[in-house]
Amino acid sequence: MQKVIEIKEATVYCGRTCVFTNLSLEVDQGCHTVILGPNGAGKSTLLKLLARELYPVQRAGSYVRVWGHERWNVWELRSHFGIVSHDLQHHYLGTALGLDVILSGYYSSIDTNASQQFSAAQRERAHQLMHLLGVAALKDRPFATLSTGEQRRFLDDEDLQQQLREWLLEVNTQRPSRATGVVPEERMKQERPRLRPLKVAPEELALRFPVTVGPTGVVLHDTHTYSMPPDSLGIPGTLYLYRDRVRIVAGRFEAVHQRIFGPPGKSTLPEHRAQRVAAASGKRAKRYMEREHLLEVGGVALEYLTELTHRRPRVWIRDVERLHALLEQHGDAALRSAVERGLAEHAIGAEYIAHYLSTAPPAPSPSSGAALQPELPL
Repeated sequence: MQKVIEIKEATVYCGRTCVFTNLSLEVDQGCHTVILGPNGAGKSTLLKLLARELYPVQRAGSYVRVWGHERWNVWELRSHFGIVSHDLQHHYLGTALGLDVILSGYYSSIDTNASQQFSAAQRERAHQLMHLLGVAALKDRPFATLSTGEQRRFLDDEDLQQQLREWLLEVNTQRPSRATGVVPEERMKQERPRLRPLKVAPEELALRFPVTVGPTGVVLHDTHTYSMPPDSLGIPGTLYLYRDRVRIVAGRFEAVHQRIFGPPGKSTLPEHRAQRVAAASGKRAKRYMEREHLLEVGGVALEYLTELTHRRPRVWIRDVERLHALLEQHGDAALRSAVERGLAEHAIGAEYIAHYLSTAPPAPSPSSGAALQPELPL
């Protein structure tokens, strides 16, 4: 059986203190080993020795081997370990943001730096893990400002993810299944010749849920709301939940939305906004509906509209109508970005938002106290 750990006659110092003299230890793969001892016995030093944070004194006949190798790329070696230690919590950079703590697990580093590249999938996975751990609200908080319990929830996750990877590797490629007595990887090789293509592509498979279009023209599923045409109010239907989208069929009405993940959210299609405004009777009702659609963009929209009504008390209705038209034309995300820029630059008015949307967004200004812009022509 392969030796996971082989230590022979190792002498190890931690600073100027000699912690081990002629230490020898062997651990076989698959063994569960517990090392007990009082404070100062060297338990943490042993972990640092295995993770190559410390090295033994060089002498003939003495070595430390991990998975059969004495020499390792340190980052590659640490990617095989899942270590829970208070040392990491104490030594972690206090300026690191919560999200960076999760991302640093990909490199076994403390905080992230410019040389580390993270894919969109890795960043999305980090956000999902933060929601799973209940620390999503801490993603922009410096690590030093977190409580001890909050810090542990971040760092324990790195270890849990490493243990999960090791467990999946073991149960799928090494350990026989209790049901069949065969290693799953070997069983898959036996079964593969008998497999046949699915009649429906995986991306077209959907879960079905009975739903009813609510009185406000939306369907609620898993805390998220998806818009439907105003004429479909009260009609029962079916929600088809795909991997990346949601399709709702209610009578003769149908709508397809991008699937929402994470915290409760709203998805309103532009054509549904226009239909709701058209269905409203009277100018006051239409203006109310347009304003409600703008407020659904987010808190920045409320702040912007509040400032707009104070700065332009006589013409703000005209601005709201134009902002609503821009929302239908460019969508929620683009308008939200333009409104955020307008607030940062104190540019209050529909003409500024139209200008921002018509040009590529520049890099955000480092100063939030920019001077007021001159009036752009209407």
